[in-house]
Amino acid sequence: INPNTTVFTDYAVPQRSANTIPERIVGVGTGGVVWFATRDGFGSVDTAIGVVQVVLTEAQQPRRLAAGADGTLWLTDGTQYVTQFTPPANYARLKVFGNANAQSAGLHVHTDGVVYVSDVQGGKLARIAVAQNTPTDTIVTEFYNSTLNHYFVTANLAEAASIDSGG
Repeated sequence: INPNTTVFTDYAVPQRSANTIPERIVGVGTGGVVWFATRDGFGSVDTAIGVVQVVLTEAQQPRRLAAGADGTLWLTDGTQYVTQFTPPANYARLKVFGNANAQSAGLHVHTDGVVYVSDVQGGKLARIAVAQNTPTDTIVTEFYNSTLNHYFVTANLAEAASIDSGG
């Protein structure tokens, strides 16, 4: 709503499925782009030009949505996972709690980029550290977890060694 004219502006969200209904909303940065989470992905509204876009990811139950200073979106969904969405269309589900009954709920992204997630079932708090810059010409290793059908990439040699040894 424009406070000067009291005129409402509506933005039609493209319906990719019956679940494409904005449930959580967050602004990112100082621009006019507003991001939202639906049960089947993420979307954005560029309020300056009225363009609405939707990116389908996978089925999710949005609980909390927060944005980091770098524009990355974080979403809790009541499971042991959180979703990291990097616009315009990259996402990953990160397992932050070992207990299968965990329920990610509370969410805070600190100004230094560290993400905190609470587990309302187990009474725990998880901390997701900021990725470190790596020097140019470094070795990058890609891993694939066939059980989760998930890829993971790291440039941290100690992390790669830990994963190779079953960590």
